[in-house]
Amino acid sequence: MADTYYPTLFCLITGLLSTTLMGTYKLTAGIFDAYTAMIVPGALLFYFNITSISDTLAIATVDVGDAVWGSQWTEEDIPVRRLVLNMMTRAQKPGAARVPILGTVDLPSYKAAMNQWYSFLQLIRSLNG
Repeated sequence: MADTYYPTLFCLITGLLSTTLMGTYKLTAGIFDAYTAMIVPGALLFYFNITSISDTLAIATVDVGDAVWGSQWTEEDIPVRRLVLNMMTRAQKPGAARVPILGTVDLPSYKAAMNQWYSFLQLIRSLNG
């Protein structure tokens, strides 16, 4: 993934998470409107979409190494063998979308974000009584 997308992903994901937190705060404070009711699940589902695409990318990069290994690469000439070995070596490390400050964007990070969101929700509920 090109370095130019990292700031975009950072802004997108932090915007989604902050929108979700602010919407959650409004809901727990008793301010319920249609916009808040739509934005909280929408932001969470959009973030889930990004993380599931990143997980699909990681699985696909590992599958490339398996597919190359299953080919007839041993019967090729030396430069092609070196290229194939290089491909298999690179495919051992799954590709992932990494965002500065936030880390890797994948389903475990989504689960951690949802746990933090729920903890935030419980904290606000306990403060409001």
